[in-house]
Amino acid sequence: MRSVLILTGRPELARRVENALPEGVLAIPTSRENLRKTLRTVPVDLVIAEISGPKDLDLLELCRSLQTSCILLGIRPEEEFWKPDHRLFTLCDFVLKEPLSRLELSGTVKRALEKRRLIQRLQVLENASVTLHTAPTSLSQDLLATSHTLKEFARFLSTGFDLSRLTELFLETISRLVSPGKMVLLLQDLSSLTYRVHAHRGLSGPHIDRLELKEGQGLPLWLSTEGRILYHEEASSDPLSLEACRDMEMLQSIVVVPLIARGHLVGILGLGRRVTGAPYTREELETLFTLGGHVAMAIQDIQLHRQMEYQKAYIEQILSGMSSGVINIDRGEKVTFFNRRAGEILGKDASETLGKDLRHLPSPLGDMLFEALRGGKTYRKHTVELLPDRKPIEVSTYALRDGEEIIGSVMLFDDISDRVRLEEERIRSERLDLLHRVVGWIAHEVKNPLVSIQTFVELLPERYEDPEFREQFQAVMGQEVQRLNGLVEKLVALTEGGPYEFHTGDIRPILEEVVKDIRERTKGNLNLSFKGDLPPVRHDPVQLSKAFRYILDYILGEVPSGSPVSVSVGPEPGPNVVIHISSPSLNMSSEQTDKLLDPFQKGSLLDLGLCASRKIVEDHRGAVSVEPRAK
Repeated sequence: MRSVLILTGRPELARRVENALPEGVLAIPTSRENLRKTLRTVPVDLVIAEISGPKDLDLLELCRSLQTSCILLGIRPEEEFWKPDHRLFTLCDFVLKEPLSRLELSGTVKRALEKRRLIQRLQVLENASVTLHTAPTSLSQDLLATSHTLKEFARFLSTGFDLSRLTELFLETISRLVSPGKMVLLLQDLSSLTYRVHAHRGLSGPHIDRLELKEGQGLPLWLSTEGRILYHEEASSDPLSLEACRDMEMLQSIVVVPLIARGHLVGILGLGRRVTGAPYTREELETLFTLGGHVAMAIQDIQLHRQMEYQKAYIEQILSGMSSGVINIDRGEKVTFFNRRAGEILGKDASETLGKDLRHLPSPLGDMLFEALRGGKTYRKHTVELLPDRKPIEVSTYALRDGEEIIGSVMLFDDISDRVRLEEERIRSERLDLLHRVVGWIAHEVKNPLVSIQTFVELLPERYEDPEFREQFQAVMGQEVQRLNGLVEKLVALTEGGPYEFHTGDIRPILEEVVKDIRERTKGNLNLSFKGDLPPVRHDPVQLSKAFRYILDYILGEVPSGSPVSVSVGPEPGPNVVIHISSPSLNMSSEQTDKLLDPFQKGSLLDLGLCASRKIVEDHRGAVSVEPRAK
């Protein structure tokens, strides 16, 4: 079991470090006061320490003196109040700086533990050389030289994410260890699934730089399948082995070492004959195989880092060119991204906000980012106004998570001033259009009755003594006044409603009376039926009677004379009452039914009866719906 010592005064950082450790690793949190005791009693593979000042460097020196072979990983805080000196980078094998993602921290921990394993292998070699010290031989001298070379290379495994430097040092180390006359290193090209020559020494021929080995064929397939070193002399009669040896000839190699990490063939190391002509020993090739595994791990980490950097740059490029404003803050409430459009909308330059506290953002944008960061609360297309100009902004916020942990928040926003202005103009235009239509409708519907009334009024002085005229005058005046009164009632019901005098009771008598009156007045074929006992409902008898009359008058006016119209009334859970009115002669499309209850789709205000009925029923906490007849 591997052990990791965690030295920090911040519980939050200690928890993040523990979560980043690989499975099966023992975490040992400790304090500055207990550090010496812990180092004397527990073998430690890795020390992860927060470095806030020179005193912490003294603690690192203590770690190095008491646990000479342990790996030291220093974490610098985001805000430093001292200038780190050379001791920090001399003492630490790895140095990271806040803010850290979980992926970055866990990747560095894995590399540190791999380095620790490599150092342990070197210690085994050193122990072997010590046992031969009493009788020095060329073998002991070789072991000492090998140990020194590997130590130097292990130190460079933590130099960063420079792939070219890593591979150059790797080939230099191989050269010093086994002195091959020719060397070639192929690495996998993730974009084309081929292995290409990355570096070589001593090879000749125009084909070297263009050489590619396909994944799943020849040498790569053999190494992936077998997972071990291949000698050229191993060629057998099977096609795969012959193809692999042919590839080795193209690489001018007599032995190839697979660079395998996490079960995946990352690269291929080909070696020509040694400059001395001597064969490679088993111990030397085992050392190269082990070293190649560590290099493969480092290469994978570098490739992952490059991929993340590319994705980060790509995303930032997209965000920078977005038509929406984008602002991002980290867990320390500092602005880490502020694109060009955000500056245009807010009237700020990126230099005024980047790296600054979110309180530099205008209210309420900073508050909304803070809510997403601390509580996970998000907004979706929420409209706010920025003072002092009351500029309307549409805002969406999101919490950025690393697993379950919130590590930041991001905001997307747009200036919707033009949209709001267009909407206001549209509403104003619709209101004017509505006013013109209503005035036109009223003028048209009122004009006809008034013309009749005016005509009879003008004739009244001349023909008053005529009994026939007086009888006609009385009939026409009553009809036209009733027509105007009905129009006014519908308009009042549609716009104002009421006044209502509600009471709870049975609505059966109201329906029976309305149906009876309409039958007598229109000679319509109306059929009224009741299903079950009706519960008492809260209603205004006068207003509800009007609603039923308006609906039945409309239906009778739409169907041919004498067509049957059925009115079915029954109870519904609630307790409610449902009234279903239908006629086989009433056929409407779904488009017509959608417009039926819209007052602004009607061609005449006299047809507003249905709309007025809907308003009255809704004031009774009910609803009116129109359904097309199923075909």
